Amino acid sequence: MVGEQKARRLLAYVVSLHFLLPGMMSLLSIVAPDVPLLWRATFTTAGLLGVVGALLVLGTLREEHDSPRLARLVQIVVLPVYAAITILALFPELPSALGLGLKAIQVEAIITVVLLLFGVQCAWVLMLEPRAPGISHGEAAIAADLADRGV
Repeated sequence: MVGEQKARRLLAYVVSLHFLLPGMMSLLSIVAPDVPLLWRATFTTAGLLGVVGALLVLGTLREEHDSPRLARLVQIVVLPVYAAITILALFPELPSALGLGLKAIQVEAIITVVLLLFGVQCAWVLMLEPRAPGISHGEAAIAADLADRGV
């Protein structure tokens, strides 16, 4: 029971990061638009935290035998989104080198909107996806443990 509570708290925290990080990135990027180092440091830090958070959720979802597959898929898709945020903040010349016609901060804004979309999807799935009928989370864990032991 303690492990299940810890896993649920971790899931809730990391899902909240999908909203907290874009909010922080957005607000801190407009504080001083003439100081690129501020938004670049913010987006780099947030991108790295997002990658770590997504990896933690994937590990937790993998351990939960009753977790929705869609929640895992969202986290897998979010990983490269956070990586793109980090890479673009570290190399802001990429959009012009690729001929996008946008500034790096504008591309970061678009990526942030995508991140929010996935954050909403992850929260929705984890909150509203019903457990498998006829089996509780504890029973699923016990059954998986017994299967691992060959019982």
